[in-house]
Amino acid sequence: MGSSFLRLAVLPVALAVFLVAGCAQAQAEASISVSFSFPDGSTKSTAVTFAEVESLTAQRPAYMLLPWVLAALKKLELAHTSETDTEGVVLTAIAGVSNGPQGAWVYSANGFISPYRLNTQTIEGISTVVFSYRKRGP
Repeated sequence: MGSSFLRLAVLPVALAVFLVAGCAQAQAEASISVSFSFPDGSTKSTAVTFAEVESLTAQRPAYMLLPWVLAALKKLELAHTSETDTEGVVLTAIAGVSNGPQGAWVYSANGFISPYRLNTQTIEGISTVVFSYRKRGP
């Protein structure tokens, strides 16, 4: 009886280790496509992997979008500025195009404009992120 109980007790632990290892491997292989669409009609795009986020930002990627975007900016060699307010982090300028009276940078995740800031948007289920400069009306 003791041997059967021990096998039953070890099974959930082994299963948990297998699932965690599988999730870690899937994350390491995952990538997010990040694009920056400029007012002149040009676009700069790249795909960023978990390993690239670590190597380009010198931080282990959390489940938030910010380090992935920073890695994409660095990989594409796009200068940028950001701002942190009470809601979180936003990009205020990309490659010399700044937020102002004419427009502002916004981003969409999987085709939907995100209501979240870069440091509060999770990466769960996200495969594409597009930043675009939205012009303001007169």
